[in-house]
This record gives sequence, C-alpha cells and structure tokens, in this order.
Amino acid sequence: MTFARPSTVWTVFAVCIAVLLAAMAWVTAHTLRLEHERRAADEERELQERVRLALWRMDSTAGALVIAENARPANHFRDFHPADQAYTNTYQILQKGSVILPSPLLSDIPDHTKLYCQLNTEGTLTSPQVPSGNSRDLAEQNYVTQEEINDAAALLEKARTIFPAPAVAATPDIPVVTIEQQSDWSVQQVKSSDEFISRSQSSKNSISLAQNTQKMPSIKSTKAVVNQQVAEAGIGVGVADQVEPFEGVWQGDELFLLRKATLDGQPVTQGIWLNTAQIKQMLLQEISDLLPSASLLPVTAPAGAATAESLLARTRHVASLPFQLEPGEVSVDTADFWSPMRRSLALAWACAVVATAATGGLLFGIVGLSERRAAFVSAVTHEMRTPLTTFRLYSEMLASNMVTDPDKRTSYFSTLTSEANRLSHLVENVLAYSQLERGSARARIEETTLQAIVDRILPRLEQRATMADMQIKSTIDSVAGATRIKVDLTAVEQILFNLVDNACKYARPADDAPRIIHIEAVAAGPGANRIAMLRVRDHGRGISKNEERRLFRPFEKSATDAAHTAPGVGLGLALCRKLARALGGELYLCRENDGGCFVLTLPTVAGVEVE
Repeated sequence: MTFARPSTVWTVFAVCIAVLLAAMAWVTAHTLRLEHERRAADEERELQERVRLALWRMDSTAGALVIAENARPANHFRDFHPADQAYTNTYQILQKGSVILPSPLLSDIPDHTKLYCQLNTEGTLTSPQVPSGNSRDLAEQNYVTQEEINDAAALLEKARTIFPAPAVAATPDIPVVTIEQQSDWSVQQVKSSDEFISRSQSSKNSISLAQNTQKMPSIKSTKAVVNQQVAEAGIGVGVADQVEPFEGVWQGDELFLLRKATLDGQPVTQGIWLNTAQIKQMLLQEISDLLPSASLLPVTAPAGAATAESLLARTRHVASLPFQLEPGEVSVDTADFWSPMRRSLALAWACAVVATAATGGLLFGIVGLSERRAAFVSAVTHEMRTPLTTFRLYSEMLASNMVTDPDKRTSYFSTLTSEANRLSHLVENVLAYSQLERGSARARIEETTLQAIVDRILPRLEQRATMADMQIKSTIDSVAGATRIKVDLTAVEQILFNLVDNACKYARPADDAPRIIHIEAVAAGPGANRIAMLRVRDHGRGISKNEERRLFRPFEKSATDAAHTAPGVGLGLALCRKLARALGGELYLCRENDGGCFVLTLPTVAGVEVE
C-alpha cells in the first residue's frame, strides 16, 4: 500500500474540512433563518392574541358604559321634567304637567362624565346640571349645592365653544327608536354580551380566561341597571319621545357621546362630555397584565382607501368608543433560547468538530506511522546490507580456498558468526515487535528468582560486552536474589540483552572512565508489596533531554542515522518497553546516576515473604 506525500494528504484534508465547514455553515444559517421566522410568527401570533383579548376586555367595560347611557330617557337631559302620569293619595289622576320630577343627572353624575348637555334647533346648549330661574332655587334647596352648579356652569360655558354637533334638522332621515324599543335593544345588547363571553371562554388563548370572567360582574349586572333605569323612566307606558344610540365623536382632545332625539315633538341633539383621561385609565387598567405599555389613540380619520396599515389599525379599534389600541413594547417570550432546533445544530457542530479532530489526529498518526515505517524499511535495508555483503564476500573467499592461512580462516569464521548473530538479533526484535503489535505473542510464564534470571543470561551478556571491549559487573544482594517473580524468562532475557547491546553501541566513555556495564538486582518494599527491579547502567555520555522525548518510540532511526551511528534500526527500546508492560512490569529511564541507566520492574509472587 502506497501513501501520497504528506503535503498532498494534508492539502486534501484541508479542502475536505473547508467544504464540510462551508456546508455546515450554510445549513446552520438557513436553519437559523427559518427558526427566526418561525419565532417571529409565534411572537406575532401571541401579540395578536393578547391584542384580541385586550380589545374584548375593553369592549366589555366600555360597552357596559355605553349601553347604560343608551338606556337613559331623553327627558333626563332636562333639569326638571313633567311626570307623564301622577296620582293623589286618593288615587285621583292629576293633570299632566302639574307634577315635575328632578332629572337624575342633576346630582347623580357618573365619575367618567364631565357634563351632560342638550342642543336644540335654535342652537341653545343647555345642561340638566345647570338649572336656571326657579329651577335653580329648587335644585339648590333640595338636590345640589351652589358650588356644584357653578362648576357645571363653567363646564357648560366651555362646552358651548367646543360642542361638535350642529343643530339638528327638523325632519331627520335616520330612523329613530322609541324609548321602549331602545330599552329592548339595550337588553338584547346585554344578552349578546353574555353570548360573546360564553364563546370567548371556550376559545384557546395563552392567558387564562378565568381572570377575564372575574371582570364580568359589571357587564352581567347591566341588565339590572337597565331594568331599573327603564322602570324609573316609566318606559313602556306610551311615552312618545324618540332617541337614537349614542356615537362617540372627538372634538380636539375631548370625547363626546352624541345622539339625536325627539323631545316633545322637537328634534334635539343630546351629548355627554366624557372624562377622557379617566376612561383611558380605566380601560388601560383592564389590560395592564396583557399589555403593560399599551396606549389609546383617538380615531378621527375617515375610512378612506383600504391599505394594509389601515386594515391592521381597524382590527385594533375599540368597538364601543372611538379608540385605537397601540400595544406598545411587549415582551413576548414564546420559547427559550435553546430550542430543539438549536440544540440539534449545536450537537451537529460538536459532532463535526469532534469528527474533524479525530480524523485529523488519526490522519496525523497514519502519516507519521507511514513515515516512520518508511524510515524503518530504509534503516533495516541498510542494516542488513552490511552483514549480507560480509557474508557474501567471506563465503566466496572461503568457498574458493582463497584463504589458506588457518588463523585468517578462523578470523573469517568468527566474523561470519558475529554478523550472523547480528542479523539474528535484528530479526528477533522485528518479529517480537510485530507479534506484540498484532497481539499474537505467547508468553511462557515461569516462577523463578532474580538470582536465577541473572545467572542464566549473564554468559550471553558477557559475550556481547567482550565484543565491544567492555565488561559486565553484576551486583545482587541476598534479599533481591531470593525474591521470587513470575515472568516469561525469554522476554526478560531479550530485554536485558537489548539494554546491554545498546550500552555496548552507544556508551562511549572517556579514556579515564571505566568501560563497565552494571547489572544490579534490587528489591524494594516490605513483604507482599516488594518490588523487584533490574537495573542496567553504564558510564557513557548519558541521554539528552531532546533524545529522551523519542527514546521509546519505534522506527525513529532513519537510514542516514543508521549509516552514521552505531548499527541498529531504532526498535530495541520500544520493543523492551512493550515486553516489560506485557509482563506486568515497566521500563523507564533513571537519571539518578551518571551515564545511561534503565530500570526494569517485574511483578513478584503475591504473599511470598523473604527473610
């Protein structure tokens, strides 16, 4: 299997990552845009639902007010009006007009009203709250104070300058309704309100309608109010006065309720000057929990051409009074920030980042491994070329009897034996490492002592040291020598031989330094917790910090390094550490001594005490 150049591999990887990130960014932007549009639609729907519910509440309150005023008889707009029918205590009928009654508007003025007034065909504006002549004397004596009449007179004087209605024509074209019919219509309006409430209670909305139904006693009691006012006014006894429903009309910043009526056969315009600020406050208080920043604007413009803005504005009109609802700033939180869609996107990005990092790390490892294996092949090729060349040359010379001197022949045979051992050692390391990598290595675990291991391998180590003009010195105390361990003897021998072989190749002591390789057996710890250790150290130049970082990595020696340094392919220490860990021990570099010092720890037999 061949690999492309590392630069090509990384370029292709970068392009793939760029394409992946671009695709993820496009999908994320598109999804967030759709999410934003959906949230905007949800917020708009929630806002419209609040507006609809707010309009329903305000219409319920304002409608009750207008219905009560529509039920008011036309003769209530006089300070005193003649009774339609009166009797003595002997049940004798008095002449019509011989008994007069005070208007309820003389003293009982609702809080939402500034002034009740009436405009006749001659343009004279009067008010039942401002009696004159004998009527005033009677009113001051029995019903109202002089200060109250003076205050109402001041309002009437101001009303004469701003009253919006012109004089009423003698024959109006708009159909009129009798008081009795007007009363029936008012009662029907109350019934319609009840039906509207019933339908609204069954509709779905995000605000509990239980709160809204608590606001209904004023509406439901409208029937009783109207019936009482109808009874007080003598409705249904043949009164000929005619009235139309009140309509709201703006005059500047002031709001009036106007209606046409026929009083004693004469057309008049009756008006109610409303307390606009108090009505606004009352209506806005009804919807403060739905739209805390809402405001009410006057509706004065004509209908005109229908536009999107005008249609939206009309949907926010209060039906009973000429107000337009402006919701103001509304905080509508339809969902939390981490919606399911956003959580999915975040998870997708996290997976993409993790996958990219894992792919990059894997690719980095594969490329690095490929480079190391290529260097390993080059190093092995170079390492094997020298002994093979020696084998070929010496074997041809010996086969052709070119060497007749017995001493030279013995030297040649010794060289061939050394090169054979060198090749055998190389092949054993490569095969052992390959088996460990594949997990196919089979260990033969035996129970023995540190003394027995050192005695078994010491002759082979001394032979290797002698070839390098060095000596082996072993040190084993009695406790360490008797410590029992369970290991694969072949693996331990291979580890120690590789460590001694490295010391023979790389430990180049000065002329005055001893050319000795120490093999030391040490046991540390009490009883069953005792640790068995074998140390191999020399008196060479040691190992630098830079070399220590890649000391136990496999395939770190290139063909160039193999050609200019001691023979080897850079696999020995990596193999030794793998073998040590496979035995349950460890191999590490110790810096407590001069030169190079490697420590091999081995597992001891559990429960064995050594005296």
